[in-house]
Amino acid sequence: MEIISWVGLSLLFFLVAYLAVLNVLEDLIQNDILRLFLMALLSILMSFLIAIFSYQPIFIIGIASVANYYRIVQKSQQNDKQKTKNYSITYQFVASYIYLFLLCSLGYYFQMPVQGNEDSLPYWKTLLPVE
Repeated sequence: MEIISWVGLSLLFFLVAYLAVLNVLEDLIQNDILRLFLMALLSILMSFLIAIFSYQPIFIIGIASVANYYRIVQKSQQNDKQKTKNYSITYQFVASYIYLFLLCSLGYYFQMPVQGNEDSLPYWKTLLPVE
């Protein structure tokens, strides 16, 4: 049963954290600097969700890194055929891998144990207000 939940979380995070975020930001935001800033903010949010679900993101980041390379190659070939230069291949390559790196590293950071009063808690639990 644990493998089914792990595969489900992997698919969920691949669809949401990778496909939706990168493709939607590319289509909606034309300003490269604003897009990079929004990717950094969204990586914090998505890595917090990864930490809440106690998901170890190294597997999905590996798959997303390979898929990202082929996505960028495909986008650059489409722009070569259409003779458009509005897609900066170098910038998009760097920005998307920075997003994936932040997603993975912050996902692990928010899961780090912190010593509490009696026991150790994940770091993300210390960020939420106590009722």
